[in-house]
Amino acid sequence: MSELGVKLRASLELIKRLELVYGELLRSYGELVELLRESGLLELVELYEKYSGCSIEETWVLNKAKKKYYYYYLKCIDGRSIYLGKSPGSISTFKQVGKRALELKNTVDEARRAISELGEQLKQYILDLYLIAAVTSTSTPTSTREK
Repeated sequence: MSELGVKLRASLELIKRLELVYGELLRSYGELVELLRESGLLELVELYEKYSGCSIEETWVLNKAKKKYYYYYLKCIDGRSIYLGKSPGSISTFKQVGKRALELKNTVDEARRAISELGEQLKQYILDLYLIAAVTSTSTPTSTREK
């Protein structure tokens, strides 16, 4: 039992480091979220979700000289039609970046949940170490009753 007590005392010395590292993880996560917020991640995700059900349509018209001119519209499922002009511009790039932003937002949300769960498990583990240390540090001498 004394060998276990020595190992646990050594582990208890690490508890402060565990708590410190977990605190650093929380601060780093918070800093990451703030940087993503500053970069406009949420706005990109919002725009992507707003226009994700839209596709680019090309239409053409003939001018007086019978020459075709092409125009582009963003056609949406809900019936909206947004004029893009003579070039579709960077809509496909925007959609690609927006999709990536949405995936990143979802990953950050999953990380938040995982960090929270890690914190709960770490707190329980630390409490368990304290309990075991308390049990191993108190010696219960065997006493005989005198009659």
